[in-house]
Formats: sequence, C-alpha cells, structure tokens
Amino acid sequence: MNERPRVVSLPVACVFLSSPVCVGFYADFTDAAGETALSEQFRQQYQLAQNAVEASRSVQPFLELLGRCKRPEEVAELEMTIGVTFGQRTGLVDPAKAVVHFTNALEYELPEKAYIRAIMWRGNALEQTKKHRKALEDYLRGLLACSYHDLSGGWPEILPPTVPMARHSRDPEDVQRVRDYQRYRKRVMFQRLLLTDRYFFVEAVRRVQAHLSISDGEVLKTLEKLSPDASRHALVMNLLKSENERPWP
Repeated sequence: MNERPRVVSLPVACVFLSSPVCVGFYADFTDAAGETALSEQFRQQYQLAQNAVEASRSVQPFLELLGRCKRPEEVAELEMTIGVTFGQRTGLVDPAKAVVHFTNALEYELPEKAYIRAIMWRGNALEQTKKHRKALEDYLRGLLACSYHDLSGGWPEILPPTVPMARHSRDPEDVQRVRDYQRYRKRVMFQRLLLTDRYFFVEAVRRVQAHLSISDGEVLKTLEKLSPDASRHALVMNLLKSENERPWP
C-alpha cells in the first residue's frame, strides 16, 4: 500500500475536504445572466460521478466522465474538479496528480476567479511535492493577477437591495433587477476572494522565499520572467515588504 503523501503547512485557502461533500463547480463558467454555462446533461452526469466518487472512494468516476466530455468548458471544469479532489479530499490526496490536472485546466481560458484559484491550488500541490521554485512562480502569478484589481477599499460589505426584489416575478423589469443585484453581489464576493487570496499569496511567497533562502532581488527576477509589466513588479514587491494584515473582519 502506498504511503499517503505528507501534508505541509499551507494557506488556509487550501482546505482539505472530507466525505461526504458536494464540491460544486470550480471553473465558474457562466452565461450572460450569471447562471452556469454548463449544460443540464453535463450537470446530471457530474452529480452522478460525484456520487460514485463518494461511494467508491476513488476519483475514477470523474476520470471516466472526463474521457467522454468534449466541450472545452466541461473538460476544464472536470480538470479543476479532479485537481481539487487529488489536492484536498481526505483519503484521495495525491499532490503530484493534482499538479497535472490543475495544469491541464490552466490550458483553458478560465474566468479570472477560477484562474486565481487554480494557481493557488497548483502552488499548494507543488509545494507539497517539494517543487518550491515552481510553487513560488505560481504564488507570484497569483499576486500579479490580484494586482490588476483595485482592492484599496478594504473588506467590502454586502449591501441590501435599494428597491424591492420580486425574485419569482416574470415581469422583465423584476427579472432584470434581480440579475443586477446578483451581479453586484457576485462582484463583492469576488473582491472578498481577491483580498483573501492576496493575503495567502503573500504569506506563501514569504514562506517559500524563507525555505529557499533567496533574496528579494531573486524574487524580483522571477516576477520579471513572469510578466513584462514593471508597474506590477513594484506593486507586488511592495506587498511583500509591507505588513500583511488579515483582510477579513
């Protein structure tokens, strides 16, 4: 029997899952109305595979579904799901395999939220497999992505609607008001995720930098390799040198 991989100290954003749990959808592909862009048929097949994974304590049902899927958003979703399963699910943890599937998912044009999550999780898995320099690159990619968003306002409050919400109305104006509020709420939740992940990316870079005993100059050289945007380099280095306060209340 193979020994279970040793789990290193990782950002709290990487939470190890225990059975039973419904993992949901990770790639976050949505349509114009903000609803999932995944077909009903795929969602049904995904849930059946999820149930089979729970029953068998094996990732094989997801791998079999992956072999049958052709649409890019379905393949990317399954690669993300399998990566999370190998990266976080109790009894199935295999960081090396998690790296493979997160890398496959990152071959697709993921929504920004999914990209940042995949980069975080792949970095966690790389760190567990002692590929610290590769993990550092992913954590810096995450900070680069976060740097393009204005997070100066701090932790945002989710405000209630300013007009009555008739959620089950078929009136087009009511439907649009509900959609507008849902989009607002989703954007606020994304800001919260960015603030949280930025905090953990900073902690992760500092941890790996200390493990490798590399200078700030070497970190900067890595940033320069990842992006030609010097303005981002300065922002990221400033984050790494500043006090990293927990953003959530």
